[in-house]
Amino acid sequence: MNCDTPADEPCTEPPDSEPGGPDAASATEPVPCGLAPRPGGPAGIARDEVSGGLPIGPAAVQHSAPGAMPVGTGTALSIEPVIGQGPPPHSLSLLPTGTGERSDAARNRQLLLDAAEALVQEQGADGVTMDAVAKRAGVGKGTVFRRFGNRAGLMLALLDQSDQKMQAAYMFGPPPLGPGAPPVERLIAFGRARLAGVELEGDVRKAADAGEQHYSGAPYNVAKTHVSLLLRQSGTPCSVPLLADTLLAALDAGLILHQMRVLGNSLEQLGDHWETLVRQVTDSDAG
Repeated sequence: MNCDTPADEPCTEPPDSEPGGPDAASATEPVPCGLAPRPGGPAGIARDEVSGGLPIGPAAVQHSAPGAMPVGTGTALSIEPVIGQGPPPHSLSLLPTGTGERSDAARNRQLLLDAAEALVQEQGADGVTMDAVAKRAGVGKGTVFRRFGNRAGLMLALLDQSDQKMQAAYMFGPPPLGPGAPPVERLIAFGRARLAGVELEGDVRKAADAGEQHYSGAPYNVAKTHVSLLLRQSGTPCSVPLLADTLLAALDAGLILHQMRVLGNSLEQLGDHWETLVRQVTDSDAG
């Protein structure tokens, strides 16, 4: 595919590599152009090539993300939440969190999020009310309000946990979503996983993606940095930052819901279209 957009400014990143391989202890992904590593970061701290230069969390997520499974062409890749398991240890939270949270308070918070996840899977986002979560978790409604403030706060925390699991899957999980597969195959798997998440989270994800602040926030920029990394590794001739934005626009929750609910496209059709798009913009042979 010929692109008229200017190529990226030359980079001097180290050779491409991903965490999770045999030399995971010393391997680092290349730093995207314009992003300098965070100075003085000790081993295990989330690197800027993962965070997009944003200070988003304490330590790198451990290997083995829940629910990430290899798939073939035409199959939706699901990273649905595992009820009762919560996010991976030391995952990269994209919401401000306090320090020194008591272990019992953390367990109670996780109990409420697990209850909310179960309701989303069983009834959709509309089934997640403060009353329903309290009843499902076996606590008083006041406990839910004290923990999250209101329903919007609960849904943001739920999406944050979902994002953490997604990050763990594509940063440290098994291929094709995680390291070990060719960059184009990983990009295809990433899109299919995002599509599956939109189908599950529906209007909650749509509301979170709305607004101009969405594009300057941590969740979007973490995803953009990952997509940019894979595009650079694929050798695309296009401007990587612009192309990353273009590809992520195709995964916008509002658009996906419109394509499914109004236009009648299936998740499999959308996933196959995403694969075709990725192969075209990366000049990858679709055969």
